[in-house]
Amino acid sequence: MMHFFDRLLPLCVVSAVAILFLSCGDGGGSAAGGGGGSGGSATTTLGLLGQTTATGVGSGASATTMNTPSFVASDGTRMVVADTLNNRVLIWNTIPTSNGKAADLQLSQTGFTGGAVALSAPYGVAIFNNKLIVADTTNNRVLIWNTFPTLNTSPPDAVIGQTNFTNGGANQGGAVGANTLSAPGGVAVSGTGELYIGDTANSRVLYFAAIPGAASTNASAANVVGQVNTSAAGTGVTTAKMNNPYGVGVANGRLAVVDNGNSRVLIFNTPIADGDSAAKTLGSGVAGCSGTQFNNPYGMYLKANKLYVADASNNRVLFWSDISTAVNGQAADQVVGQSGLTTCTANTGGVGQTSLNFPMGVFSDTSGNLWVGDASNNRVTINASF
Repeated sequence: MMHFFDRLLPLCVVSAVAILFLSCGDGGGSAAGGGGGSGGSATTTLGLLGQTTATGVGSGASATTMNTPSFVASDGTRMVVADTLNNRVLIWNTIPTSNGKAADLQLSQTGFTGGAVALSAPYGVAIFNNKLIVADTTNNRVLIWNTFPTLNTSPPDAVIGQTNFTNGGANQGGAVGANTLSAPGGVAVSGTGELYIGDTANSRVLYFAAIPGAASTNASAANVVGQVNTSAAGTGVTTAKMNNPYGVGVANGRLAVVDNGNSRVLIFNTPIADGDSAAKTLGSGVAGCSGTQFNNPYGMYLKANKLYVADASNNRVLFWSDISTAVNGQAADQVVGQSGLTTCTANTGGVGQTSLNFPMGVFSDTSGNLWVGDASNNRVTINASF
């Protein structure tokens, strides 16, 4: 199984200007099973970031380039991208509608004109009620801006996983606990402000009843899934255990978790209690290329009952139209980046409008636009309603 930190290497690619969405079934809640897909139509591309044209090549660290972008988020007005291997978070104050639009802000130690926060391989990002939440993954912490940043020099207000803003050790250099993190990969906020963190290397998801407020450090989680309690660690394959969870999402009384090391997605009912078992699972638990399998999934987004999963090593995004009626192991309804559910080639044999190469993040904004963090193509594509 290839993980995020195995991909810290130079990347050089060509960009695309559209993503093709292909129907892979009737979406009617059929039982689990593999399958291909046929037909479909290209969406309208609203913007392409990281490259300027369909023949653009390469990574970079300017306001218009990226190096392995992963998670993306929006509040319908602003756009945020975790530019992971540039150790920064990029912010657009309005949704980009043209290729290669420069970011307005860069949260990092250097910033475009000087910065206030040192990030190390940030991954998960979320916006809620004018707050920005960032999983600063290899600093083993989650940072919170209680007012959305307007300057490169805007410092975070709160930190989870550390006792201050200068420490960065895994589990604070000691044992796992309710107030520690180890390589957190994903963050999500419910509609009522509850915070969930995919605590990846501790193989658990932590729940906070509220986003910690101003000047907060070292907050403790209220509950956990993936472990029996907040002091437990270890991996497993039962529906109550996890192995390197990354993306998390919460909506309509459900918590969805990308269980990367087990090649599956776990779906829990909320509110959660310590050690709860998942109510449903998607994916066979064995890496593969079909409508019922994942291979190294990372990011996901849960929007009402719609589920989007970035199936990274299969070079695609999978979509379920209604997980409320889905059964265990149900096949995806649609695929992005491939011609069907049984093809998984990077860039479909050549970089182009419909290709993906190790997509790590996916997001659907309030207007229905779909964003894909196409990591190994060093770009983010923004596509009209899906």
